[in-house]
Amino acid sequence: MPADELDPIEAATARMSSDETDRLGWPDAAAQAVELPPLTTIPTPDYRPGCVIRYWCPLGCGWWHDEMVGAEPPAPPLILPAGFTSADIARAVSEQAAARERAYVARVEQAIAGHFEAAHPDR
Repeated sequence: MPADELDPIEAATARMSSDETDRLGWPDAAAQAVELPPLTTIPTPDYRPGCVIRYWCPLGCGWWHDEMVGAEPPAPPLILPAGFTSADIARAVSEQAAARERAYVARVEQAIAGHFEAAHPDR
């Protein structure tokens, strides 16, 4: 495609060589900008009717662990400082959500680890 048919960004990118990209440090900046998720033993879930999240054994033996969406106990009240701001509310909600996520992940990982100990001890 001729350069005059490209939009300005594509045209500028087409003119750059890989040496210029390396010199600008773009690969390093991109690598630093990507934050990898923590490693986990949790396989990709299967979403079932009725708000059920099913985690199948990754080895295909037929075992599964179900989690009911919303089955967790209600969250405790938020604790906010006197004279709180919207940032305080956002921080409290985020901390509460992170704690609930950690509990969920731990529960699913514990179920999967228990299954592996019982059914796949050699793995």
